[in-house]
Amino acid sequence: MNNNLEHSEEFIRSKVGLENGFSTPENYFEGIEDAVFTTLSSEIIPNEHKLEVPSNYFETLEDRILAKVSIEKKETKVISLRERMLQIIPTAAAASVLLFIGLTYFSNSTVTFDDITITDIDFWYDNNNENISSSDLAMVFEASDFEENILSENSIEEDSLEEYLNAVDPSTLLNEIK
Repeated sequence: MNNNLEHSEEFIRSKVGLENGFSTPENYFEGIEDAVFTTLSSEIIPNEHKLEVPSNYFETLEDRILAKVSIEKKETKVISLRERMLQIIPTAAAASVLLFIGLTYFSNSTVTFDDITITDIDFWYDNNNENISSSDLAMVFEASDFEENILSENSIEEDSLEEYLNAVDPSTLLNEIK
């Protein structure tokens, strides 16, 4: 219990008294700032060179700043469009040759007359009947499709048949064949 009393605030006040033991001189905080600045100014700034600008300071200031800040000029790299195109052209040519060979080699789909169906012919006729001429009809049908003696049976003369075919609209001939 004695230990607790020694560290209590009342025990300490009874030994020391009401004052805390520390004191400052009178008007210490009012004049301290001025005292510190006068001490510093007398130690740091000598009395003989107080705030003077060196001669020609402003005339040489710009040159000194530019000398410190001078930027080294780098050599710019120029890339020629012509050189780029000359590099790309062989690659494009090789790619197009490979594409042509690939399409030719891999596409073995050739259309023959055997592959054309009647529905394809009907579709073509329905959509293109205004552009049909007699030469188109002659290309579609071969001579073997007709009987050899068709002219001899009907006794139609060749001249009159030719005049008839030239005078008749080819679309009506196709309608008659159907």
